[in-house]
Amino acid sequence: MRVFLKKIIRGGDNTNNNYCVYIHKFPNDYVYVGLTKQKPNERWGKEGSGYKEQPIYKKIIEFGWNNIEHIVYKNKLSREEARKLEIELIDKYRKENKLVLY
Repeated sequence: MRVFLKKIIRGGDNTNNNYCVYIHKFPNDYVYVGLTKQKPNERWGKEGSGYKEQPIYKKIIEFGWNNIEHIVYKNKLSREEARKLEIELIDKYRKENKLVLY
């Protein structure tokens, strides 16, 4: 499994517990780990259109949005909790020799 890396955005409100961490698992074992303050489906957009400006979008087009497993890993997190969990998951997948996409 390969894991897609994503850039971590600094700053913002850490007091609201409305962040979630999610995972996209691709058929070729690539993985994308992300966090959002939006509702996941709004963040992802229709058939992955929320990623059009990111390198991962090429893989979404290659495999098709419906062939990718979309998992909301954990929600109701503060921004800091979400960042920490995102980093932990990326480290976990890297240790398993997976490729993290970003």
